[in-house]
Amino acid sequence: MQNLFGETQTDPILLKLDRRHADIQGTGPAGETCGTCTHLAHVQYHDRTYLKCAKMRSRWTNGAGTDVRAKDAACRWWDRS
Repeated sequence: MQNLFGETQTDPILLKLDRRHADIQGTGPAGETCGTCTHLAHVQYHDRTYLKCAKMRSRWTNGAGTDVRAKDAACRWWDRS
């Protein structure tokens, strides 16, 4: 959606905070993703690797509910890796 000045704007109703990310997706730098963030953790469990946000370490579970995707839009806690 574009505002009166022609700038792209995200509808706040569509933004959602979940258990996976430290903050709302898309609130970080434009064009950046979780895959380029220093907080992206590679967690080994048995013979598989799972991606998780290290800022959410206290809420990690052994299930998919706290997994992130490298292509997810960056949040405001994004930091260059």
